Amino acid sequence: MNKVYEIENESVENYIVTFNDENGIIKASCTCPAGQHCTLCKHVIKYMLEDNEIAESLKEYGLMKVYNEYIETNEKADKLKEEAKKIKKKFARLLLGNYRDKKN
Repeated sequence: MNKVYEIENESVENYIVTFNDENGIIKASCTCPAGQHCTLCKHVIKYMLEDNEIAESLKEYGLMKVYNEYIETNEKADKLKEEAKKIKKKFARLLLGNYRDKKN
């Protein structure tokens, strides 16, 4: 498999997203700034989720399972961040002396 997508970009050059399945290894790349730093960018994710052939190849190599683990863990992290914000507000209220107003 060899897939190439061009993403139009008004502010800079178009980005090129590629997927290659050669020698039993699947690789993806993108020419966007994140992709150039070997970061999983939104462009690669878009096509790996939209293109059935790419998705099937990722499943065959067990990579979709790892991607799904990432998504689940990220969702848990978001929930923990929200909980941490609530606790921080409570702590600040107590520490800064505003607890008298909230006690009753």
